[in-house]
Amino acid sequence: TIGKFVDAFGDDYFSFWCYGLKCIVVNASLWKDDEDAKQERVQMDSWLDSELKEVEGGATPVLVFSHIPPFIFAAHEKDEYFNLQKETRLKILEKLAAHGAIGWFCGHYHRNAGGTYQHSSGRSLEIVVTAAVGVQILDKEGGEMLGKSGIAGGEIGPDKSGLRFVEVSADGRLSHVWKTFSELREEEEAAASQPSKECAPSAAEPSAVAA
Repeated sequence: TIGKFVDAFGDDYFSFWCYGLKCIVVNASLWKDDEDAKQERVQMDSWLDSELKEVEGGATPVLVFSHIPPFIFAAHEKDEYFNLQKETRLKILEKLAAHGAIGWFCGHYHRNAGGTYQHSSGRSLEIVVTAAVGVQILDKEGGEMLGKSGIAGGEIGPDKSGLRFVEVSADGRLSHVWKTFSELREEEEAAASQPSKECAPSAAEPSAVAA
């Protein structure tokens, strides 16, 4: 399965830099169940260690991305379908937070959720579980919210589905907001209805010239 994915889409884990921010994408499925991919997990874990060594000391902000979240609401919640096993998640959270990770963005849950992991050093790693651009799962009353028994069905539409916008400030602070497609359309229409403003440089302000 991994081979087919890589052939079709590219690497299943990788990293990149964005304006001084290190971004790490991991294949959390290998942490969830490595029954038929133990060597692949060892390779990814070794790769992750080498990536984190580049930011030794934790001074560089790090963002992590995966499909499966380490937890849904709390670091010490019980093991279930939608999260990683506690023993695994705590080791990974400790490692990432120690190396400057400030946010871990995930999906899988098809609902907005998340929480914060507090490292012994005092550092915080926010886990952001983001809903989908497609079907949103509905909660089932009385079901296990961490597992499949908590699923009552799904719904989709411009007022349900959406995107999350993320901003990291120059001092490393993380902020983000979820917006539905309906909200984005309303913002776009509102902006379009505003009269355009043409700004001319003043004599004291020379205009910028594209190189």
